[in-house]
Amino acid sequence: MKYQYTMIILNWKRPNNVINIITALHDYPYVTSIIVSNGHPNNQLFFKDFKKVVCFNDSKLNLVYGLDLRFIRGLSAQTDKLIIIDDDIVVDHNNLTKLLNNYEKNPNRIVGYEGRNMESDTHYYKSPPKSQYCDIVLTRLLVCDKMLCNLFFKCKPIIEHIYREGKPYGNGEDILLSFIGKIYYNVNKHYLVSNIVVTELPNQYSINGHNNHIPYRKNLCSFLKLYIDLFKEIICIKNDTTIQQNNFTVIDNNYRKLYDKNVKFGLNYTK
Repeated sequence: MKYQYTMIILNWKRPNNVINIITALHDYPYVTSIIVSNGHPNNQLFFKDFKKVVCFNDSKLNLVYGLDLRFIRGLSAQTDKLIIIDDDIVVDHNNLTKLLNNYEKNPNRIVGYEGRNMESDTHYYKSPPKSQYCDIVLTRLLVCDKMLCNLFFKCKPIIEHIYREGKPYGNGEDILLSFIGKIYYNVNKHYLVSNIVVTELPNQYSINGHNNHIPYRKNLCSFLKLYIDLFKEIICIKNDTTIQQNNFTVIDNNYRKLYDKNVKFGLNYTK
């Protein structure tokens, strides 16, 4: 492997799943650390026997960031490359290697296991079975550059008026991250490794069971497509400032100007 990786896991109400994931992947040689963000005050996990694991009590931060905690903790990673995995899926070493090999062939994209598309008039729909390409890589299992987490928080104010409607808060983080990645890397699609084998873990408390889950995500996708030029301005800030992978500069005054301009869009937008 060319890169070393940090794995990010959110622990909420399925701590036994998190334990299973860490037990399975702790000794994977190219994962230098595993960060566990404990968002629930009554389900705090801390590991003494797994030296790679770093655990945070994020129960207070969860009140502010929700599912975005995965990107907050991604920013604290010691490696530039991240593996983000949900707590309802586990993969063995061989299949993780298959995923990472595909990423390292072309790291200028997000690579994952399961995806969705957003280009049609329906705005949000499942990728065809065995498809290798998608617009949105789900956070169930994906590989990306840490830099995208930084861009995520620079772009998020534009969608806050929609984002706060998600249940729980942060639902749709995969949509925005993937959307930003397509703009930044100037690619039409991200990549799915459809032939890897995963093990599904118990998924009680799944967020996709909420009645408004799909309508909310369609609304978010519709807004992103409508105001794509706004995101391009922020991701590729003008005034002769070039953003490059792992080496980018943000002009605060320019960003503030863009943000103030965007408030009007947020107030006027309707479904």
